Amino acid sequence: MISLGRLISNYDYAGDFGEEGLAMVAVGGGWQLQLWYSLVGAKYGFIDRAGRYVVEPKYDKVWAFAEGMAEVRLWFAVRN
Repeated sequence: MISLGRLISNYDYAGDFGEEGLAMVAVGGGWQLQLWYSLVGAKYGFIDRAGRYVVEPKYDKVWAFAEGMAEVRLWFAVRN
């Protein structure tokens, strides 16, 4: 079992574990302050409770799993 502190330190961002037992994580990129803090240039994926990648962090944007599926984007831009 991986301790929570060690697990989180492997990622630039780690979300909560959802009902499916998976958590969104991000690696790379940097935090920027605009109207709120955003992680720019990161790649997102999902891990299980043991800290193993279920979905490798290669996506520009991901949304939480629901009923076994998650929406992912390889390219994501915010429009003004």
